[in-house]
Amino acid sequence: MKRKTAGRLAVLFVLQFVFAGCAHLQKPVSAGTGAGTKVVEMTAESYKFTPNNIWATEGGVIVFRIKNVSSITHDFTLKNPDGRTIADSDLPAGKTTEVRADFSKPGRYEYLL
Repeated sequence: MKRKTAGRLAVLFVLQFVFAGCAHLQKPVSAGTGAGTKVVEMTAESYKFTPNNIWATEGGVIVFRIKNVSSITHDFTLKNPDGRTIADSDLPAGKTTEVRADFSKPGRYEYLL
């Protein structure tokens, strides 16, 4: 039983904002644990996402509800640990967009503005 719990804890994902030379990581926000869909509320503005550091468990599904608070359209790109794009969506100025992603593989996922 202890081994199973330790294994589950070992497969936490780190999602972090990556933009050359930009902001430091904020305090981690948990997307919850276990199966099922989790919703993470975010804001996008010029050169940053809030939150920019999200933890989730393997196999979880996250719906990113992203409000673009800037006056220009941005893009949300999510890459898996292999560097492949698994989600890519335009974020129109002043609008809220939902992006759904499945985290089936342990590792670090990066999202870019």
